Amino acid sequence: MMLHFATKLRAGDALHLAIALNNGAKILYTLDDGLLHAAKLMSVYASRGIKT
Repeated sequence: MMLHFATKLRAGDALHLAIALNNGAKILYTLDDGLLHAAKLMSVYASRGIKT
């Protein structure tokens, strides 16, 4: 288990990130800026999923 307090995530967001990380998800889609930043810190590929 890795603790990474720099992510500053709420419990629900941390749970989503942990599930993606532990299950080898290829991509995590979110509109949450904090979750996008935390995913980058944890080496999980994340995207808004919206093309502009």
